[in-house]
Amino acid sequence: MTVVVKQHTGNSYYVSMSIERRHGNEVYVVQVCPLYKDGTCGYPEREMTYSLYAKRNADATYRRYVKNYCD
Repeated sequence: MTVVVKQHTGNSYYVSMSIERRHGNEVYVVQVCPLYKDGTCGYPEREMTYSLYAKRNADATYRRYVKNYCD
């Protein structure tokens, strides 16, 4: 199951930070996907995975992706 914590769109990109279950553990996944005109999202161009204990690092990566891709 995936739970989206934060999401942002801009400049034809979708940035999200979610919690996913991988290999029996919950992790933060921060990713950037291109948005197409019909509203669909492409494959992630960049993706980083962090443990639940590294929320600070996941937040920093999310903000950096929003700044670089959406602004």
